[in-house]
Amino acid sequence: MQLREDKDIYDNYIFRPGELHNVLAMLKVLGKFIESSGLERLFVEAGIYGENTLKQILQGKHMKRGIEAHMVLYLGLSKMCYDECFKNDDNVEGIDRIMETMQKLAVVPFENIMEYQNLNNELVKEIEQQNILSKLQQFRNELINQARFYNNYMSIFELILLFTRASRQNDWNLHLAFFCT
Repeated sequence: MQLREDKDIYDNYIFRPGELHNVLAMLKVLGKFIESSGLERLFVEAGIYGENTLKQILQGKHMKRGIEAHMVLYLGLSKMCYDECFKNDDNVEGIDRIMETMQKLAVVPFENIMEYQNLNNELVKEIEQQNILSKLQQFRNELINQARFYNNYMSIFELILLFTRASRQNDWNLHLAFFCT
């Protein structure tokens, strides 16, 4: 309140919640979104989280556990989405090259940044050549019913990841882009 009443400070700065509180609020929204859908029960049934921990995650009270839990669910749904999207794709060789490059990327030591960048560039080039992103976007836009619900969940979580990335990399343009989506 003292800062708000000081005109010199108030006129030159914007006061807003910090990134931690924003992410916790977004996790709570995501928890409400999947509440009673059955998705949240996967964690308990798989033995990943207990009832109380899951309840706290869905209420947005644990940032690290919340991100981890939603990441597990997101990756599982993404895998199902990719498998379904590309199951009838004629370009098996192109998909195989992408998968090989991704497997190489997974084992590159952190210290070998040049090799990592080269493989990453190769992967981006291959994805662009195969038109993967537009095929996937078209597939996701055509989903209906329960698949649409899962897609919406994935989109919300992608926004949380975008916001977290913008904050951690101190990328103001990405940070603003998040609020404009």
